[in-house]
Amino acid sequence: MPDVEKGERNMRTGVLGIGYMGRNHARILSSLPGSELVGVFDNDQVRAGEVAREYETLAYTSAGDLIEAAEAVVIAVPTDEHHSYAARALSAGRDVLVEKPMTDDLDKAAELCEIARDKDLILQVGHVERFNPVCLELPRLVKDPIYFSCERLSHLVPDWQGATGVVLDLMIHDLDLVLSLVRSPVAIVNSVGSNLSSLKGDLAIAQVKFENGSIANFVASRVSQAKVRRISVTQPEEVINIDLLRQTIAVHHLISNDYFFDQRQGYKQETVTEIPYLSRHGEPLHFELESFVQAVRTRSEPVVTGEDGMSALRLALEIIETCD
Repeated sequence: MPDVEKGERNMRTGVLGIGYMGRNHARILSSLPGSELVGVFDNDQVRAGEVAREYETLAYTSAGDLIEAAEAVVIAVPTDEHHSYAARALSAGRDVLVEKPMTDDLDKAAELCEIARDKDLILQVGHVERFNPVCLELPRLVKDPIYFSCERLSHLVPDWQGATGVVLDLMIHDLDLVLSLVRSPVAIVNSVGSNLSSLKGDLAIAQVKFENGSIANFVASRVSQAKVRRISVTQPEEVINIDLLRQTIAVHHLISNDYFFDQRQGYKQETVTEIPYLSRHGEPLHFELESFVQAVRTRSEPVVTGEDGMSALRLALEIIETCD
C-alpha cells in the first residue's frame, strides 16, 4: 500500500472478536499506516480490556457502539456469529473484513454480498493465504494448470476442537487459492474424511475436477505431528513447488530424460530449477489488512471479494457433504 499522503486523516478501524486472530488484527491495525484503531470488542470483557491496554485503544462493552465509532471493522468472532455481526456492520454503512469462512451457510453469505452490493460497501473475506508472499506470485506463474496437489497439516489445538471441522478450518485456504488460479467451474467432487478427536472432522481428502480439465487434490489434517503447508502445480512444461511456511517457490523444468541399458537398467533425467524472486516479503496478515485499508480508501474491489468467499464456502460445503 502506498504511504498515506501527508495530512490525510487515518481511517477509523475496529475489531470485533479478540481471540487468536482478532488479537493479531488489532496488533497490526494499531500501527498500520492509514489506520487508527479506535477500539476492540469481545464478549470476554477482561480479554478485550487487556488487548485495548496493550495497543492503547478502547475496549467497547457494546458491539453496536464500536460499529458506530468506526468506519471499517474486522469481524473475527466465531464462525457461527460471522453473519450476524457482519450484517449489522454492513447495514450500518460500515466496510467489513470478515474472517474465513465468511459464514457457515451459503444463504447467509449471499445475504452479506447483497447488503454490501446494495450499499456500495467493501466486503472482503479473510483468506489470508492469498497475501502470502509466495501466493502473490502465483497468478504470474500459474497459466495452464493441469494438476494441483495441496497439503495442509497441523496438530490438534484443543481450544478449537469440535468448533469448526478441518475442511472449513484448514482446507478452505487451499480451496480459495486453487479457485482463484483455475477460474473454472467445479465439475466433480469426491472426498473422504475421518473424525478422530472431534465431532466435526479432523482429517479430509478431496479430489476436485474442474470443467476446464484441471484436477486438484486436497489433504487437510489436524492430527499430524508436523505442520505442513505445501502446494505443487503441474503445468505442461514445468512443476511449481510452493512452501507457504518457508515462503519459497521452486519451478522445475524438464530438459531431458532417457533410459539407459548397460549391465543394468537405469533412468537419467536432467532438470533445471528456477527460484523466482519474490517481490514482497513479510507477514501475510499485514499485507491483507494493508490491502483492505487501501480498498476502503480508494473504493476499489478487494483482492478477496465476498463472492470469492462464497465460492470457497460452496466448494467446502460440497466436500463436507460428500465425505464418507
